Amino acid sequence: MAVSPDRSSEINGSTYHSPRVIGEYLLDALTRMETAALLKYQPYFAGRDVLDIGVGAGRTSIYLAPLARRYEGIDFSPTLVNYLQKVMPTISTRLLDMRNMDCFPAESFDFVFASNNVLDDVGHAARLETISEVRRVLRPGGIFIFQAHNRAYKEAGELPRLVFVRNPITQLRIIVRWIRQLINHMKIGKFRETNRDFAILNDIGHEFSCLHYYIAPEIQRRQLLDNHFEVMEIIDKFGGQVKENENERESPALIYVGKRMG
Repeated sequence: MAVSPDRSSEINGSTYHSPRVIGEYLLDALTRMETAALLKYQPYFAGRDVLDIGVGAGRTSIYLAPLARRYEGIDFSPTLVNYLQKVMPTISTRLLDMRNMDCFPAESFDFVFASNNVLDDVGHAARLETISEVRRVLRPGGIFIFQAHNRAYKEAGELPRLVFVRNPITQLRIIVRWIRQLINHMKIGKFRETNRDFAILNDIGHEFSCLHYYIAPEIQRRQLLDNHFEVMEIIDKFGGQVKENENERESPALIYVGKRMG
């Protein structure tokens, strides 16, 4: 399957291919919402076959790989994949585009995990290709857990903002960072896109240098249903459940849990 051209992927690639990107992903802790999701759905990945999309520097690998029967980590950043292969040589890590995972036969996995809003690094058509490809590699009844930017978030779409503090040294650092964000926004902001069902925005992530896909819960539900996933639940930043048709404004991102039907 050929991968179609995608503006978001092309723009974001310059960030994710940079040697400096490693420093952004050296954390080793799960977020509160990830912890809630993985604790609840542990029976679906413990002792089973797991695909981890967007593994970065291995933050989620250290939790999933030891419990899985088979663990495969993928990322489209050569920088991050090379780093992870050096620091965690015993786990399987591949340089791979999530839109085209032909190296994995159909129904290869019981559990697919995609953290850090990795699905949001591509545009609309590419996102739908990814969800379809995840469904292909999942076995019937398998679970797909992923995180996505929340379009209903009260601060979604905000521009670079200057914050004032008392400490002059800290203030100088903040100003330097703000100027960097403004420069990035001048370059990337012109590619922002707002549609009825989604928006593509640059944001505080990577200093406004990347384009990210934003989607409201009810639209993400529809995308999953259209791809024959049962929506098990949606989890907010506190680890709580988002009810159907609820306008969740406090969470910058949400976790979605889908089960492959049929």
